[in-house]
Amino acid sequence: MSDRPLMEKALSALLNDGETIKHPICAVLERDGRRYFSYFAFTDEALLIALTYENNTSWSKRIPLDIVSLSIKEYKFFSKREYEVNIAFTNNSPIKILIPYKSFTYGEQKKEIQQFINCLKEHSPQNSYTPLKDINGVKLRRQYFNLPIYLLSPAIPISILGMTMILIKHNELSFNYWLTLSLEGVGIVFALLSPFIILSLLNRFIFGKIVSVINNEGIYFENNFIPWNEIDKISYIPNIPSKYQSSVLHHRYTRLSLTICNENGVEYDAEIKHFPFYGLFKLKKYFPAKKIKIIGKNVTWTIIVIAITMVAILLIPFV
Repeated sequence: MSDRPLMEKALSALLNDGETIKHPICAVLERDGRRYFSYFAFTDEALLIALTYENNTSWSKRIPLDIVSLSIKEYKFFSKREYEVNIAFTNNSPIKILIPYKSFTYGEQKKEIQQFINCLKEHSPQNSYTPLKDINGVKLRRQYFNLPIYLLSPAIPISILGMTMILIKHNELSFNYWLTLSLEGVGIVFALLSPFIILSLLNRFIFGKIVSVINNEGIYFENNFIPWNEIDKISYIPNIPSKYQSSVLHHRYTRLSLTICNENGVEYDAEIKHFPFYGLFKLKKYFPAKKIKIIGKNVTWTIIVIAITMVAILLIPFV
């Protein structure tokens, strides 16, 4: 991946007469939902991208530097540094570049990566977008307290079921006794849940990072605005924490995915990170004609595993 001659060979094929390669780096291109180690570089007029396989260029592209928005997120894990770069163009599909910490370890890449980032900033326009907090519409915030609510809520039916099974085993099942013990169990669970429920409601309406704003015109998110008539497909991808979240290449998060066909006929995908589940109901209100596909394979299997485990634990006293 870090072979300098191979990098220069792959990128040089995209040069016009008189041009030279500037700030070549090796990083990861996210394209069509998949990720590829690729080579990137600049000329005075274009961004060059080359994807190689077995020392041959399998895909390449030259994109004019008509950047309309740029988002650069830096992640630091102790001494390791990583970047996630999202670039939107006037007449080309947006691209996402992931620069993992391993890229900094190859040759002079540490210096080249910083120059690459600086060059991106130089060619991007000044941010003319209105901050999300100043846009009129329904503000959707990243939710921080849903996980404990999701984890504790199943304890309500489980406590009632467990209490019922224990009373049956000891031949002490009577409605009044069962009701008293069940209400006590449910009360304890609600006492544990109530702080998180209150914080979650405050999080929804008062504090928390605004990830999107929707109104009659369309949907706003991080230096982007998409009118409703340009949205072709909507998918919602909930996700659970992963042991690989320490790397930008494996970071998982709940997100809303949009397939867009703009006025120039360019089709591309965009995503809104940390889009809250309650935002789906707001979307249906403003955009009822479009079906929202929920992709939740990981969550479904997690719920099944948890349910089987809980039932197994409840059956232990009867074994």
